[in-house]
Amino acid sequence: MFRTHETSTAWKAGFLAVAVHVLLLGALLFSFNWKVAHTIVSVNEVELWDALPTAKPAPKKQIAKPKPKAPEVEQPESEPEPKQEVEEPEPEPETAKVDIELENKKKAEAEKKKKEKEEKEEKKEKKEKKEKKEKKEKKEKKEKEEKEEKEEKEEKEEKEAARKKQLAALQ
Repeated sequence: MFRTHETSTAWKAGFLAVAVHVLLLGALLFSFNWKVAHTIVSVNEVELWDALPTAKPAPKKQIAKPKPKAPEVEQPESEPEPKQEVEEPEPEPETAKVDIELENKKKAEAEKKKKEKEEKEEKKEKKEKKEKKEKKEKKEKKEKEEKEEKEEKEEKEEKEAARKKQLAALQ
């Protein structure tokens, strides 16, 4: 079956192959976790919500109401002091300020959108101009190349015609 000088080499190679396979099988079996009781992995509890919690509502500012004045007791002995009527300015409702702020904010947003739209249009126009310019340059380049080719062809034809004349003159 084997030649005599190959038998010792073949046995060594076969033994080495079997040894490597046994080592790999041992590593494979050793790498498996054969424990019967598995440790329990700790899992944290998570609370699921239907919706995000809302932020604390802003405290409503209460408008100071004028305090009722205590009934004055009539004192006949002293002269009544002239009453000074002080008109307290009514505080402006917060809604008016909020409405103005909202209007200003909407105007600012509208202006911002308008600017963005104008910028987009300008970019689009620049791009279109650039594309037109490139097309025009390509067209001019192509025409120039065609013109050069035509001139070269005409020169070749003229040279060939001149050669034919020379050949005809020589004959």
